[in-house]
Amino acid sequence: MVYLKVQGSLNTEAEREKLKTKMDENLKQQEKLNKIMNASGYHEKVDPKIHEENMKKLEKLMQEFEFFKEESTRLE
Repeated sequence: MVYLKVQGSLNTEAEREKLKTKMDENLKQQEKLNKIMNASGYHEKVDPKIHEENMKKLEKLMQEFEFFKEESTRLE
């Protein structure tokens, strides 16, 4: 975990709003990827390498979301 020393005051409300925006965008990306991966015939039509890449993308998105959530909680 990394902590930064911030000079001056931190506008926590603005930071929470930025995190909320990032979380919303992240969730949209997760939903889009899940929709693609759960589509009828996806597993039969998609190359296993692409499926693996999509799984990695989804995992990364989920990790980022958890980070944003923790940061948001920390600011409260």
